Amino acid sequence: MYQAPTAPLSIGGVLDDGFRLLKASFTKLFGLALVSAFIGQSPNLFMQGGTADAEATIPPAAGIAMLVSMVVNMIFYGAILSRVNAVSRSEELSVAGAMSIGMNRFLPLFGCAICYSLAIVGGTLLLIIPGIILSLSLALGPYLVITERLGPIEALKTSHRLVWGHWWRTAAIFSVVLFITMTAYTMVAVAAGLGAAVGPQGAGMPLLQWILIPLLTAVLTPVMYAFGMSVLNDLKLRSEGDDLGERIEAIAEA
Repeated sequence: MYQAPTAPLSIGGVLDDGFRLLKASFTKLFGLALVSAFIGQSPNLFMQGGTADAEATIPPAAGIAMLVSMVVNMIFYGAILSRVNAVSRSEELSVAGAMSIGMNRFLPLFGCAICYSLAIVGGTLLLIIPGIILSLSLALGPYLVITERLGPIEALKTSHRLVWGHWWRTAAIFSVVLFITMTAYTMVAVAAGLGAAVGPQGAGMPLLQWILIPLLTAVLTPVMYAFGMSVLNDLKLRSEGDDLGERIEAIAEA
């Protein structure tokens, strides 16, 4: 059974904890991630009849499918976060319970996603670098919407406070996770391309789009969420240590 750390860890320690949390939570997350991945591909079904005309518009059915897919996937997002959070706390949470949390927290999650996007766009328009900084420092906002039941703005502010001062180490950890995911997607794309090269023309694209990408997404989604939860838990421990240190210093000065 997974046991959460009780003290801040080194970068290597957080990565090791992420792997342990992934091992403990993968089977609980994979089914939800798989359904979410295939739902995410559903709007493409309505785009198949489109043309290559530069002025071609998105069919109304595809637009509706995109909206429904976004809503449903946001609910699944909340459910997946709920289950990985339960595992990190050594608690049991059923799929039905996780989906219920995902539905109940849909509006705060959606609001968090909108505010996050606006902050990144605004930061990028300023001088690009602020957008890069905020993209990481605010990234744990959705986790806090689920784990701490915070509102969108408070979740993003808390994420920024936790990451600030530990930005570079957080970036180093997430860079490892990003490298793993990007390498996996690249390998699958190359394999599909090779398959298409030796098979009928165009045969590789349906395989890549409808089978390989959703399956790979379902496998990698638990990876991203498990490591994100480990980072969040480590930053919380560091924040608690900093707060305790400040209180001790205040008492000493008094």
